[in-house]
Amino acid sequence: DQKGRKDYHILDPAKRAREGKTDFCTSAFLLPQDVGHPIDIEIMLKNDYIAELTSSNRPPNIRSNYDVYRRGNNLIYVKKPCSEKEDTAMPFFLFLFPVDPSILLHQYNTDNLGFRFADYGYETGGTCVAIRGLPRYPIATIRTGQFIPDDERVIWSGNLDLTWQVEAQDNATPSNNQIRHSHGTLYIGERFLGRFENGFDDWQVDGDGVTAMGVDTNQQPISGNVGPGFLNTYHPSGMDRAIGTARSPEFTATDDQLLAFLIAGGKGDGVGVRLLADGAEVSVYRGRNTEHFQMVVHPLDGLTGKTLQLELFDNESGGWGHIMLDHVVLLRRQSKEHR
Repeated sequence: DQKGRKDYHILDPAKRAREGKTDFCTSAFLLPQDVGHPIDIEIMLKNDYIAELTSSNRPPNIRSNYDVYRRGNNLIYVKKPCSEKEDTAMPFFLFLFPVDPSILLHQYNTDNLGFRFADYGYETGGTCVAIRGLPRYPIATIRTGQFIPDDERVIWSGNLDLTWQVEAQDNATPSNNQIRHSHGTLYIGERFLGRFENGFDDWQVDGDGVTAMGVDTNQQPISGNVGPGFLNTYHPSGMDRAIGTARSPEFTATDDQLLAFLIAGGKGDGVGVRLLADGAEVSVYRGRNTEHFQMVVHPLDGLTGKTLQLELFDNESGGWGHIMLDHVVLLRRQSKEHR
């Protein structure tokens, strides 16, 4: 609140509405300037579900941009270390693209919630944090960043696709994993293709660069994984120099199914996770040069009758030459009665 108390929490307008309560803000709110303990933010981002917004479109002379996360009905911008002159003076732009564009009356079918750091953020202990509340309508895509007003030059920008939202995630029971499409369709887990808590889970591994041990002590801090075990090509001795592949058992699917998994690590051409259909590559996914796991959702429509496999590969021996994979789940679309 504005009275200087140092404990705080993030409001969830949607939850408050479901509870029949109306004493909540429907737009943005400001945390007090004297809120301390930046570790609170770090714990929140580590333990709560977050979706990172990749933001790397900046000129070479500009320092690294904010890390932007979505938690509940809020965007959280975090920068550490930060400079008041370089990181907080320029205005932020925030464009929201709703699932149903007809709810907005203006011609661009977007909602512009641009703001200045001074109005929605605070700095403490070398960390800058800004929190911008989002409207309650379903959002399909978010685009945000900062720009220089004089010539409207973009300093950095990033996009977040909210087509798929994780509603439940569990490492013990497949059906406890649920993903919802932005249009409302619910998908519920049917089987695990890989949890990696007790090894490779029948995946075929080639080369000595793939481990199922999870975190290596020489590696940067890792977050976003489900359970301690996951496939990792950052090798205890070879580190980024290690190479190898791992292939899932073969499986089949129908048009009403999704494949979902978590991925982290490098974004170079030599590392990634690809979906194969009858041995041919359908899609390939890579990390973002970060050790934070991101959810990948791949609809399997059009692949009925084909033999499918998921393959982790690492042919890269330079910097960020590793890839990580966790929590591979096959989900099925539910009927309207379950929506």
